[in-house]
Amino acid sequence: MQKRWIALFLAVMLLLSGCSLSKKPKHDKDSSANAVPVLTEAPTQATEAPVMTEATEETGETQESLEAPEGIPVVTEDAEAPEETTAPTTPPEVEGVKSTNETVYVVAEVNVRDAASFQSRVIGKLKGGDQVTRTGIGDDKWDRIDYNGKVGYVAKNYITAESPETANGATFEEVNQTVKATSNVNVRRGPGVDYQIIARLKNGEEVKRTAIGSKGWSRITYDGKNCYVSNNYLKVVSNDAVPQDK
Repeated sequence: MQKRWIALFLAVMLLLSGCSLSKKPKHDKDSSANAVPVLTEAPTQATEAPVMTEATEETGETQESLEAPEGIPVVTEDAEAPEETTAPTTPPEVEGVKSTNETVYVVAEVNVRDAASFQSRVIGKLKGGDQVTRTGIGDDKWDRIDYNGKVGYVAKNYITAESPETANGATFEEVNQTVKATSNVNVRRGPGVDYQIIARLKNGEEVKRTAIGSKGWSRITYDGKNCYVSNNYLKVVSNDAVPQDK
């Protein structure tokens, strides 16, 4: 029984193999026509868009004019500004003040104000013996002066056109002497005890005397200025020739 099945199986196998050999493959003459086209990627090399650059060549067109309307001056950056000039200060004309230009002397310490009024602002002080230029004589209580280049006002009873040396009727003889203090003594702005003390000479200190007054006072040079000391406290060290005006 088993041999029969084996024989049957071999027969079937031979039959099947014979059928497969008898069949010939059929080839399409135009196989490419029915072939599915292969899709290939298009070239991916990117081409850069042209870079837009600003034109630098002159086109011949004129730029828009920035000229100002007619009648208005054009201001340019490199235009030099005019130099500032300081106008000379001239005292303003004030009603009741007569203009003048003279040297006056301060007889005692006094305030300098910016207007002819005791309620006006104080801008400085003058001391007895100071010299200033009076630029206006007022009808009332005030005179106008030049105070360090500014217009100022002082009470008129504190200034005088008379030199302190002649104010009390004294006369001064010009000399050129070296003198020394015989004691500690005050140095004043004017020839009198009413004038302000500005310094003191020590006993034995030497100074230059330029004039001797008839009322007991000597004019000396102290710190480059004319000052006054009582004759009673000075002793002559040397006499020199008085300089003559040429």
